[in-house]
Amino acid sequence: MNKHIIFAFLFSSLSVLSAQDCEDDATDAFAAFGQSCDSVINLFGMSCDMEFAGTEIATECPVSCGCPDCFDDVTDAFAVFGQSCDSVINLFGMSCDMEFAGTEIATECPLSCYDCSDEDEGGINGCDLPDMSLSILSDGSVLYNTSADIGGFQFDVDGVTVTGVSGGDAEANGFNLSNSATTALGFSLTGTTIPAGCGTLVVVESADVPTGLSAIVISDPLGIALDFNYVAPPITDGCSLPDMNVFILTDGSVLYNTSAEIGGFQFDVDGVTVTGVSGGDAEANAFNVSNSEIMVLGFSLTGTTIPAGCGTLLVVESDGEPTGLSNIIISDPDAVPLDFSYYDGSGGSEDIAGCMDMNACNYNADATSDDGSCTYAEANYDCDGNCTAGTDCNGDCGGSAEIDECGVCDGDGIADGACDCAGNVDLGCGCGEAGPSGCDSTCGSTLEFDACGICGGDGSNDLGCGCFEPGPSGCDNACGSTLENDACGVCGGDDSS
Repeated sequence: MNKHIIFAFLFSSLSVLSAQDCEDDATDAFAAFGQSCDSVINLFGMSCDMEFAGTEIATECPVSCGCPDCFDDVTDAFAVFGQSCDSVINLFGMSCDMEFAGTEIATECPLSCYDCSDEDEGGINGCDLPDMSLSILSDGSVLYNTSADIGGFQFDVDGVTVTGVSGGDAEANGFNLSNSATTALGFSLTGTTIPAGCGTLVVVESADVPTGLSAIVISDPLGIALDFNYVAPPITDGCSLPDMNVFILTDGSVLYNTSAEIGGFQFDVDGVTVTGVSGGDAEANAFNVSNSEIMVLGFSLTGTTIPAGCGTLLVVESDGEPTGLSNIIISDPDAVPLDFSYYDGSGGSEDIAGCMDMNACNYNADATSDDGSCTYAEANYDCDGNCTAGTDCNGDCGGSAEIDECGVCDGDGIADGACDCAGNVDLGCGCGEAGPSGCDSTCGSTLEFDACGICGGDGSNDLGCGCFEPGPSGCDNACGSTLENDACGVCGGDDSS
């Protein structure tokens, strides 16, 4: 038979179906029994691979179960006719809400009919991120959300050796992609951009699970840097949490992951006024749940427990979007507290507030959030109050006082003009000694002028007739006398007698 006739027959048998969007209660099949995906999965505890009232839960509840598996030709139904999802959709131009040969195209071709590139790890996609942010999933998908066009990007991939980059909206928009062992790079040689929006930027290939992105540089079409940040992948179900952690979604769903049975719980809901609590595994396990405006309480009067595992603990009803949980107390069946933390995206543990400065006296090596409490030693002291700079003569730590030459601490020393600490002066004959003395003006001299004005003289220059004059003379021994004895022996005589 001519293949055109075969296709004509097939097209004639097509029926138009409504699009199967990625939303729960897609056909309201459970509503006839007064139930919904939420009650069937969370209240009755049924798994996605089961049926309820003849309808496969995974098909009716794609959001709760994760949208259909991300590969085409799920059952190879089109292969019988020598076709595939690619040819049926891209060659024949058929839409996903149609049937081909009696098989719904949307069911057979989920990869082509759903944006599965952004539906990974429990339905997480780039549109779940804050504006101007990136995140990387365990499969290497780099998610993004941007309110500005992207002209180029570069970032390091943490925790792995990068072996390749491909796909995503970068490749779809004609970007050139390259990588080193640590870095991914993308840009356009033709001026194309990645439009403002959200999705998968690129897929990083590596042998291990990436732990994050760093050194992020993203620019607009003019090369101007955009203010992008890295955020941890959003949490969408309890099984995405680390062990012994809880987390609250903006819709009030309290997620949990535990390796121990839960016998009771209590916590405060931050940022809202609580108006009610219900559902989840707490209600499914017959817990009594109650609330105040800020607190939620759950326990069992019959001894039932919430088994070790993960899921939705309960749903909080409030007047807004909760921002977190605090004052968390979760106990085992014997009322022994379990070490639960609120997940904040940094590995599953709550921030530990404390001083993070290693130079501070109260440095907390376990702190993950600096609370401004750091205290420091006084200058010249250690944290125990011990002087580290030495003490001066006054006993002051780090002081500069010294003992001067007079033995006085911080003294002024010998005064200007003085020659010793007593204030003595040197007059020329030694410190504190008398100055030059005597008629000869020498140190220690006691000499005086004699009668003839000779310093230290003994008066020998006066022979009795005046200083420096001849002494008495003549026979009469008188000063200046020239008398002589005459022949008769008379002094000054005339020889007459």
